[in-house]
Amino acid sequence: MLAKKILKFPLIFLLTAAFFPGAALAADSRLISPDKINFPALKFDLLPAERLVLENGIIIYILEDHELPLVNIEALVSTGSIYDPEGKEGVADLTAYVMRTGGTEKLTGDEIDRRFDLLAASAAVSMHTDYATVDFSALSKNTEEGIDLLAQIITAPAFEKNKLELAVQLKKEELRRLQDDPQRLAFREFNRLIYRNNPRGRMFSSASLSNIDREDLINFHRRFFQPDNIMFAVTGDITKEQAINLFTKYFGKWEKGAPANQTSLPAPALQAGLYFIDKDIPQSTIVCGQFAPGKHDPDYYAFTVLDFITGSGGFNSRIFNAVRNNKGLAYSAGSLYRPRSTFGLFVAYAFTKTSSTMQTLSLI
Repeated sequence: MLAKKILKFPLIFLLTAAFFPGAALAADSRLISPDKINFPALKFDLLPAERLVLENGIIIYILEDHELPLVNIEALVSTGSIYDPEGKEGVADLTAYVMRTGGTEKLTGDEIDRRFDLLAASAAVSMHTDYATVDFSALSKNTEEGIDLLAQIITAPAFEKNKLELAVQLKKEELRRLQDDPQRLAFREFNRLIYRNNPRGRMFSSASLSNIDREDLINFHRRFFQPDNIMFAVTGDITKEQAINLFTKYFGKWEKGAPANQTSLPAPALQAGLYFIDKDIPQSTIVCGQFAPGKHDPDYYAFTVLDFITGSGGFNSRIFNAVRNNKGLAYSAGSLYRPRSTFGLFVAYAFTKTSSTMQTLSLI
C-alpha cells in the first residue's frame, strides 16, 4: 500500500461547503434560508410497549399485536467483535455462529435444525462490532416450544467441535473469496485503516482463526451472554401474561455470572492518507471518510440530514448527481453515516472504471 497524507482534504472541503449555505445563497437570492422555513409540528403516537424485568435481571419489552398468528423475538446483547482477544480475532463471530449451529446441552445442532423446520420457526445469532443480536420467529401456536429452543441456544450452547471446525473453514473461505470481491475488500481495508491502533480495526485472519479453540468460545459466551447483559423485545400474537410465564419458565433459572468487564475503548484517531490496493482489474472502488458526530452529539440530526443530501438520499443526492447523472462515471456512488454512542463515521464511495478514478475522487 502506498500512502500520501491527503485523503481528508476533498472530504473536509465537501463537508465545510455543505455547512455554510451562504455561498449558494449568494449565487441565487431566490433560495430561502433554512432558518426561515416553518414546518408543522410532527404528530405521532408511540406504541405502548411494556417494560418488564425478571428477577435475574433480564429486561423484556412486550408489544401485543394479534393481527397475524406470529410471534417475533429479538434480543440485544452488549458485546461485539471489539472484545476479541488479541491474536484470536474472530472469536466473537465464531461464538455467535456456533451458538446457533453447534447444539445445546440437550440437543445436537442437527436436531435443533430439524425441530425448527418442523415448527416452521427460525432463529439466528449475529455478531457485530459492538453488539450482538438474536432473532426468533414462529407461529404463535408453536411459541412455547420455540422459546424453549431459543433459551437453550442462548443459555446453554454446546459448541460442538465439528461445527466449530466447519465454521472456521467457512470463515477462511470467506477470506479467500474476499480477494475476488474488490468492493468488500475496499470497505474492509478502509475499516482497518481508519480504526488502526484501535480494537475496532482488528480484523480476523486465517492465522487468528487457527488459534481459536472451543474453550475460547465457551469463555466468550460466559463473559457476555448473561441475564443482566441482554435485552429482549417480544411482539406479535402473544399476551403479556404468556410472555412473562414463558420467559420465567425458560429463562428464569439462568444465573448471573461475573461482571462482563466491558472496558472503555480508546477513541479512534484519524490518520489521513490516500491508500491503494493494486488489483489487475478494469474498475476501481473508491472509499473515503472521516469521523463524525455521535448519537448524543448536538449536531447528530443536522449531520443525518447532511448525509442524506450529500450521498445517502439516492438519485437526488449530490454525489450521485455529480458522479453518475452529470458525468456518467459510475453506476453506484453515494455516502453513508454510521453514528455510535460517542462518535460517528461518515463514508463516501463510488465504483468507477480505472481510467476515471482520480476524476471521480475529485468530484466526491
